[in-house]
Amino acid sequence: EPLKTALPEIADVRDFKPLTSGSVGEFDVRILLEQYGSAELAGKLAPGWRGGAFDLLEHKKDATLVLRWAVDWDSEANATAFLEHYGKVLAGKDARWKAAVTTKTAISGAGAEGGVEIARSGTRVQGIEGIRPRRNVQ
Repeated sequence: EPLKTALPEIADVRDFKPLTSGSVGEFDVRILLEQYGSAELAGKLAPGWRGGAFDLLEHKKDATLVLRWAVDWDSEANATAFLEHYGKVLAGKDARWKAAVTTKTAISGAGAEGGVEIARSGTRVQGIEGIRPRRNVQ
């Protein structure tokens, strides 16, 4: 049975309208890891998935988008491995991605669609992508 995964909070959530939401499943994680990594990595990490969720929000005034997501893992080791690999996912999704912080528990930076904050706490990895203010990334 998948875990019920809570999404990260954003301070100004009332300024956004929800567009869609759903689960992030083991298959979703496997495809993401294969696309931006390898089948070997996906085969090793994806079975450690224990639950996940996402939502996509649109700012009511300027129509910018924010993606919130969270994935629960069976161990801190798998959560850390996923976080470490997610830096490669960000670079693969956005040629303008620039990391500001990369540690064993956090990744932050900015890309073409705004700021990104990813954090690991225990066995959960969660992220917010597209946060404001938008930074001019070159």
